Amino acid sequence: MLWLGGLLFILNLAVLLYFLLWRTRPMPRWFFALPVAALGILAGHFVLLRREAQFLLIPALPGYVITVLVFLAALPQLFRRREHALSVRFLFIKRALSAVGLVVLAFCAVRFLQFRGIIHARVKKATIEKEERNTDLRALSWSRSFEALKNKLVAEYPFTEWKRINWDMLYKEFAPRVAAAEASHDRRAFYKALREFLWRIPDGHVELEGDDDGLQQDEVGSSFGFGLAELDDHRVVVSHMWPEGPAARAGITVGTELIAWNGIPVEQALSTAPYFWSAEPPATVGGRRLEQLRFLPRSPAGSRASLTMRKRGSSSAEDVTLTAVPSEITERGFSPLKEFYLGGPVETRTLSSGCGYIRIRYVLPTLIQPYPEERLANALRRFQKSSARGVILDVRGNFGGSDAMVARMMAFFRSREIVYEYPGVYNPAARRFEIMESDAVRLVPAEPHYSGRVVVLIDARTLSSGEGIPLILKGLPNVSILGWHGTHGSFAINKKTIFLPADLSASFPQAQSIGPDRRIQIDSDYAGRGGVQPDWRPPLNENTFEAVFREDSDYLLGIGESVLLGGISIPNAVGDPSALTEIPRP
Repeated sequence: MLWLGGLLFILNLAVLLYFLLWRTRPMPRWFFALPVAALGILAGHFVLLRREAQFLLIPALPGYVITVLVFLAALPQLFRRREHALSVRFLFIKRALSAVGLVVLAFCAVRFLQFRGIIHARVKKATIEKEERNTDLRALSWSRSFEALKNKLVAEYPFTEWKRINWDMLYKEFAPRVAAAEASHDRRAFYKALREFLWRIPDGHVELEGDDDGLQQDEVGSSFGFGLAELDDHRVVVSHMWPEGPAARAGITVGTELIAWNGIPVEQALSTAPYFWSAEPPATVGGRRLEQLRFLPRSPAGSRASLTMRKRGSSSAEDVTLTAVPSEITERGFSPLKEFYLGGPVETRTLSSGCGYIRIRYVLPTLIQPYPEERLANALRRFQKSSARGVILDVRGNFGGSDAMVARMMAFFRSREIVYEYPGVYNPAARRFEIMESDAVRLVPAEPHYSGRVVVLIDARTLSSGEGIPLILKGLPNVSILGWHGTHGSFAINKKTIFLPADLSASFPQAQSIGPDRRIQIDSDYAGRGGVQPDWRPPLNENTFEAVFREDSDYLLGIGESVLLGGISIPNAVGDPSALTEIPRP
């Protein structure tokens, strides 16, 4: 892979230098066949990266674009019998474009080597990378592929015992639906059966990829025009309103209490509300409740709902009937191409209060920030130099990335080496998952060491490797974890993919994340308990409702600042049994 990339770089470099420096000198015709050869090498390089290291396609793509442009520029020269003189103006433009191409090519090569070093430092000898992770069932019928999918999960899903999943019971429930969809050639029914089956697995790393044929839009693509929240006293209230939506036209306002839904007490209606159109399966009891609150007010277009509600400040209830209208479902605002080429995972600034603020949106390198830990280190140095009152580390909505990068980024906050995780990998010969201590991810302290006060902001959308940040920091005497909810509770390592008929594929985690105590860490258990819990949860009641949902401000961030400034004193998890074990330095 590396030698192919190097050859591609040399061929492009030769042609671009010719265009830049020696354009007025005639060259043999075979020279212009080099871009044709480069195009062939590009195809081979692309295939290798797709198979062995897909993430390296990100830094490689700009080089691919240069290769294609160089090929198009050199193609006319390949078929000309003799050189044609170029005007001075055209020669200048071509030289300028060649110079730009050389800069992009060099930048691409540097970033490719950096990304390759990041990835190979983690996986070069890891046992987990040697396991086959793709299974192709596309040649089977829908029913047989579903049975094979179930058998694969029975054998290799990492948390069957931990979550006490009864695969046979689930199979008996959904197999008839798959068979009926197959008999009627109904792809939408097949998709829906698969999705509901997979979403019964409380694991945010379970996925179903493929076109849903408009099912989501038909079933939950419309809304009654409001969102819901649950207060500490378990009252369900309107938290958001869509301007000019059905609820707004009916006179419903933020703060209105929902008492019943279609004649059913709201508690009962919520407990039975489907959530399988969520972005990923909720892993915890709290996460499931949030998704049910989110999807209860969503229905097919034109459907009607009879609501019993009590407006804020009123002692009497009233009935309202609403009709659902089309409304876009809001998911994570993340554009992979835009982020990886123009964005970065780490954002830093000094707040007006004098506190430092670091937001970690995900834990992956980008072209702009190939080493996000360097940006984090520079921010900490700046905060130390300015004597900031403390640092707010915001990982709300962080969807994860690289475990090794988490360990590097958090190395500035710990003074002693720790074991971050051991992978628990499936052993097909023994038919069980075994701890690979040789492949442990360790956190080694790094400079600058930050020992000031730290408040970590989390939420239920802090997922996967993003949950490793509060996990590493929880229990430190200078750290407080703050949030309305615990993190998602889905922390497993890598994924396996099963290719299914009808252009669909299912994915599930490859390996367990095992803590220093040799137990599964963070992933939710059979009772729906999991994730990293906040040390303190601000109250959500009548007094705080206005600040949380009505005012145009980040209430939780304001609480974090108050903690650092001494306005609020909250506990932390010193001595918490879930805190990571420290390894004394020799």
